Amino acid sequence: MLAANARALTDFTRGISDAVPVFSGSTSGGGAPLAFAGVEPPASSRFDDAFASIPSLASAYAGDTMAFKAPTAVYADGTAVWSRGFAGQRIQQQDGTQPRNTNAFYGGMMGADFAARPDLRYGIFLGGGQTRSRIDLNQVGSDSDLVFGGAYARYDIGQSFLHAAVQGGASHNSATTRTINNNLAAGGIETARAAFDGWYVSPEATFGHRLALGKLAGATYTLTPSVRVRYLYGAFDGYTETGTTAPLTVGTQTVNTLEERGELKMTRSISFTPQDQLSTSIYGGVLGTQRLGGATVNAALLGQAIPFATPGAVDVWGGFGGLGLEWRTRNVTLFSTAEYLALSDNSTVVSGRAGLRVGF
Repeated sequence: MLAANARALTDFTRGISDAVPVFSGSTSGGGAPLAFAGVEPPASSRFDDAFASIPSLASAYAGDTMAFKAPTAVYADGTAVWSRGFAGQRIQQQDGTQPRNTNAFYGGMMGADFAARPDLRYGIFLGGGQTRSRIDLNQVGSDSDLVFGGAYARYDIGQSFLHAAVQGGASHNSATTRTINNNLAAGGIETARAAFDGWYVSPEATFGHRLALGKLAGATYTLTPSVRVRYLYGAFDGYTETGTTAPLTVGTQTVNTLEERGELKMTRSISFTPQDQLSTSIYGGVLGTQRLGGATVNAALLGQAIPFATPGAVDVWGGFGGLGLEWRTRNVTLFSTAEYLALSDNSTVVSGRAGLRVGF
């Protein structure tokens, strides 16, 4: 169960990290960023007209307008508000001493984004969610409720960008269960239960570069390679089981994980009217995680110390791919993304994100 707790926290915080919007304050091609497309008349149409007679500039600017992952509706003072949801499930097949288990996670978040200057934006967010882990045909399970918050900033350097964020939160596990065979108990089965709290913090940084590929058949194409590094530190309180004649006492547990993600995304956008725009994207890449620090957890059963190492691979790597869709009108923006991740520890993660922005 302890290994599942660590993976559940890693998956949940990755879902938050992926859902944090990547805004931009300016574009190097001279046009307004897509996040400001709600202003009338659209800035993109003004710059397209100005540069239409200069093919090289027109092509460069056209690629810049869809360089951002998920634009939002922005108010006249440069402040943006947004809300997003995420959900997913990891299926971990049996791997050595580690039994098969599943982990489902979901959450929602709201945030605000502010312009410090044309090339720098920053924001804050708050949210909550839950993880549900089941091991060995549901004989062992754990449910956790989490609340979280964080801040982020985005700095544009010409066609490149640097995105930094930090998130932190608290968890309450209120439904840890373990089934025990006991011939002296009614029905021959006991259910051990436990509850404990925890907390975590996770900083990260992403560096990327936008490559304008120009227009084809009325659509604009942009290629964006990026690299992200994220660190996760989590701590869980110790606990003693109840509801059994042989309670297990488990000491405190910590999670130290370093995660790297390299991504290549192709974005295609097409405008039907000055206010209606459809953007689709396809992306893929590699992801690696390393478990840092010691893996020994102290425990005791019937007065006997039984320290053990957290099961599971220390170094895990894999590949991922995903699809995104975004529809933007004058006042409302909708988007959704689906992703599939396959890892070397014989596990797979399927996740999705969706959001709504409304401009006034």
